[in-house]
Amino acid sequence: MFAAAVLLQIAAQAVAAGLGWRAVFWLSAALMALSLIPVRRVLRPTLRHGSGGGLSQAFAAMPRLLGRPRMVALYLSTVALMSSFVAVYTAVAIAGPAGIAGNSSAILALRASALPALVAIPVLARVLQRLAAPLRAVLAFAPAALTVAAGSFLGGHTVPLALALFLFVAAVAAAAPAVVETINATAPHARGAAVALYGCGMFIGASLGPQLTGALTGLGFGGILRVVAAALVLGILLALPALRHHRTQ
Repeated sequence: MFAAAVLLQIAAQAVAAGLGWRAVFWLSAALMALSLIPVRRVLRPTLRHGSGGGLSQAFAAMPRLLGRPRMVALYLSTVALMSSFVAVYTAVAIAGPAGIAGNSSAILALRASALPALVAIPVLARVLQRLAAPLRAVLAFAPAALTVAAGSFLGGHTVPLALALFLFVAAVAAAAPAVVETINATAPHARGAAVALYGCGMFIGASLGPQLTGALTGLGFGGILRVVAAALVLGILLALPALRHHRTQ
């Protein structure tokens, strides 16, 4: 799912360049309609035990989850993570170094260069699983913040910037499943509702990212990335309560 955030940026850019931006919407609608076929074949109704269950039970659990400060902190860390991810790539496109910003070919290459990181993290899943999910989340947020901060000082050096973005994407790809795993473990009796709120946090963050970049364009590329790095540090602080709780268990 996270890989789609990079893959579909590349696909949308290619389609828009050849067929216009409206074609991206038409093709997306067609793909979503076609997805109904495998979804209908793969998903099966959940067997109910007792009189409870269903959507009403999931929605009823959400206020209780949002009443738990540790859960809210994890959801806010999700918002910080995804808003930072989208903000960085938006900043590259509209305020990046000379030769990249406004250059569709350079932006496409920079986006594509991060794809190996999305492959590497699942390959390393067995190694990463040796760490508890809350610890993994905190340790992944930290390099994400450091690489973005480093990228803010690279100026027009394209190759080092590409390397920084590669490491940033790898860190985000490690952080996202660690956060959702922590959320799962923190709400064992309402996992469906807990993960649904996580998904909501991801989409809120992805929507806020471009707004953040647009509001900070006056700071320049380096200034935007430093603010994003600060947002990721905030994400670390928000994930720490879950780590402390895990250690006391």
